[in-house]
Amino acid sequence: MGSLMAWHGAAVALLRKNPHPSDADIDAAMSDNVCRCDTYVRIRAAIQRAALLLKSGAGIQGG
Repeated sequence: MGSLMAWHGAAVALLRKNPHPSDADIDAAMSDNVCRCDTYVRIRAAIQRAALLLKSGAGIQGG
């Protein structure tokens, strides 16, 4: 199980490397940081939303 900062860092790194990640890409990038409960659905949705925001011109802050 990872901390919130580890999740954030992994998500930012993923989006910098792959701005249009699939669910499988997200799962692989987050596998060391997400507990094995039902949070994957929400994590995936948040990262997909961030990808859409980046596509629309928003930048990545932090990470």
